[in-house]
Amino acid sequence: MLEQIDLWEKIDKVETPIAERINLASTNSVLERMQGRRAVEPPELVDEEPILLLIMDNSGATYFNHPFIVNWDHSDLFSSFMSAFNMFMDEIFSKSIDRIRVGENTILVNPIESFLVCYVIKGQSYPALQKLTRFTEAIRDNPEIWKALKKSEKTSEMLELNNPPALKTVIDEIFTH
Repeated sequence: MLEQIDLWEKIDKVETPIAERINLASTNSVLERMQGRRAVEPPELVDEEPILLLIMDNSGATYFNHPFIVNWDHSDLFSSFMSAFNMFMDEIFSKSIDRIRVGENTILVNPIESFLVCYVIKGQSYPALQKLTRFTEAIRDNPEIWKALKKSEKTSEMLELNNPPALKTVIDEIFTH
């Protein structure tokens, strides 16, 4: 009814008979859905398309950057944006952000101690958020990855997909299966 508000306003002005109004309201289909005889059409699901996985600190220093698509070279600009935005949110609301929606893209953020793990996707955010949560738990619980990340924080060296080797295994296991 809200999608056809102009039609309903017109019907009200010209005093359309009740029988015709009931017909236009599609009460039969509404009653069938309420009684469970007719299913409501589910929303169309869009497959998740991973774009970027990034580990950074609150200042914007990047420690790991893994683009899932070829020729995505905006990681420095992206980490600067995320750092500024996170500091803004922390100052104004005393909270970190957990997601940002930009058109069909979603930026998911999960803090883990002094780090922020960001996962940029196109598509449904709920399954992607579950993957991000599993990933942050895996890097915290895996001594090899956690030690390498803490060392990277002290030396400002970037982690690579195969260094430490467990990092690639975790990413493949969570994001490609």
